[in-house]
Amino acid sequence: MDKKTSGYVAGIGSFFGFALLLTLALNNEWNTSGQILWGFAIIFAGLGVGCFWKPESFGASVSQFFEKFSENKGGSDSHDIQVQNKSSGIQAKADRGGQININISPEKTLEKKETELNNEEISIVNRVVEEKESKKSILLSDGQNITKLNINDNLLDQIYGQAFNQAIQSCHDAKLSTFAVQVFPFRKLEERVTIYYYFYSKSANKILKFRYSEQVPEVEHIVPDKFAKGDLDRSFFENLPWKEATQWADFLVRAYNKIAMLSTVPQSSYHLSAYAFAKPNWRASFEDGFNGNERSFVWNPSKGLSEDSINEN
Repeated sequence: MDKKTSGYVAGIGSFFGFALLLTLALNNEWNTSGQILWGFAIIFAGLGVGCFWKPESFGASVSQFFEKFSENKGGSDSHDIQVQNKSSGIQAKADRGGQININISPEKTLEKKETELNNEEISIVNRVVEEKESKKSILLSDGQNITKLNINDNLLDQIYGQAFNQAIQSCHDAKLSTFAVQVFPFRKLEERVTIYYYFYSKSANKILKFRYSEQVPEVEHIVPDKFAKGDLDRSFFENLPWKEATQWADFLVRAYNKIAMLSTVPQSSYHLSAYAFAKPNWRASFEDGFNGNERSFVWNPSKGLSEDSINEN
């Protein structure tokens, strides 16, 4: 190969090197490595211009430099120069004759695209979940079926455990005395449902009150604690009431079916409660926020769930 031809080949190789380094530089941030890549890219661009401007002198010198660099690299039998960007999957290889081969790994490119797609999909899913959560109530999701609470024994156990742990930190002998669910079905979603747990402490002669609501989805200790004033306040459950009366949710539905309906105003409400002093009875009370009508029903779980076991009080 004569000097002129080798100069042109070196020029082509330099421009390929410039293209490769420019690609790598664009894929990197403007940090130390990025600045170095930009510097080498400019050098290769200058070499390419010089090789085509004076191929017989400058170009031939550049070609000889590439050949010597290839021969002295590592002292191995391979006379190839390889540059690879692992993150982008781009690999360039220049042989001794000045020919440059550029390979782009489809796996790396696909992996990057899949990662970007997955991140975008995750973002979309998160937005959908947030929108759905903003449109529904956690504990009361159906504004039409107001007794269809999203409350089960597992949730009650979990909240009770948190309330009990806080209660015994204040009073070591705290025992559950009252359980209640208060519902304002026509208020804002986050203000509809509140669950209450009351504990009696004999040593302190006090009633400790705890609350869990949608607006503040964590157990709160409502202070100050009140003193127990009579035998009714000093009663407590030996067993968790929702464990013994497993049909409490069905009782609520049946009790509500006995009234026409509640007016759809924010003040309308109902209470489902179990008091230790009245055990094993449960009570469901309904108050119409428009006309002020109040009706209460008592259920004796020991008689099963039937019309005979539910009485208006």
